[in-house]
Amino acid sequence: MAVQTGKFTKMLKIDFLPDAVCTIEPETLAVQTLNKRFKFSVSSIACGLPFLDNFIGKEDHARFRVALSKVKVSSSTECEAPCDQPAELPPSSDSDSTFTIIRDCDTLTSASRSDYPIWRRYDWSIATGEDGCFILSGRPVSDITAEKLASEKELMDFLNKAPIAMHWLSGTGHVLWANETELNVLGYTAEEYIGQPIMRFCPDEEKLVLEIFKTLGSGRTIKDVPVRFRAKNGDIKSLLIDSNVNWNADGTFKHTRCFIRDDTARKVREARLQERARAEAAVAEAKGRFLRKVFHEIRTPCHLLADAVAAFDPAADPAAADAAFAAIAAQ
Repeated sequence: MAVQTGKFTKMLKIDFLPDAVCTIEPETLAVQTLNKRFKFSVSSIACGLPFLDNFIGKEDHARFRVALSKVKVSSSTECEAPCDQPAELPPSSDSDSTFTIIRDCDTLTSASRSDYPIWRRYDWSIATGEDGCFILSGRPVSDITAEKLASEKELMDFLNKAPIAMHWLSGTGHVLWANETELNVLGYTAEEYIGQPIMRFCPDEEKLVLEIFKTLGSGRTIKDVPVRFRAKNGDIKSLLIDSNVNWNADGTFKHTRCFIRDDTARKVREARLQERARAEAAVAEAKGRFLRKVFHEIRTPCHLLADAVAAFDPAADPAAADAAFAAIAAQ
């Protein structure tokens, strides 16, 4: 379906169109507005996110950009503005003077914030609005059978209710999806968490998070990395992260696969063990001081007794010896 441009753009009620429609900013390609069908079938968190980087497969970026350039040039030509000719469109694209269609694009979809993201094939028509923004209208290439939907629903339920927290991060660091377990651990709703930059939820760990992305970007896997997250109620949650990257066919970053475990119990156990060790060390030190003092109190009279015994003459008369011992005992 082609979305008409020109003076009728303002009259267009995109919410009631049967296709998934959104508008994107021409320079950053960030999504500006969505219609109901887009929210229901593609994503409800797209606003503010770069459309190509987050929702179109990497292998389709080049022809999508060519199509955007074609539409932009066509719009400028209609306004009698001089411009260079764009590159030729690939065979999988159609165009006329007002719009271009990019066929069979790999498109990341998640019907609701809690749904697991699934890649589907979409045809996208591109036009321009009066304000210069791009208007995209998408339609799935083939219908999805009830059997496939049931299978996907079972998989989504399995992942959402898994006993371990999981999420996807896009190449821009935004949360594309998180399961119910992770939301419950941090106390956020799907609307508050999904679609936001992950850095917003661990503001005290900026350097560590950047280092994690650097490690993942080099192709390595991270395991048991402790990261402090800030929960909705303000509490700091100690979490352990295992993660690696799902790469595009050309070796570029697609999205992360993160598994998160609550490390709070281990931290509490460690703190208790450390406190117990400090208490035992303090008791040992107190015992040492006590024994040193007791030995000091004992040692002084022992010295006096030793001196008296040393002064005693073993050759003295027995009666005199008894008198000397009695004198020592009386001291």
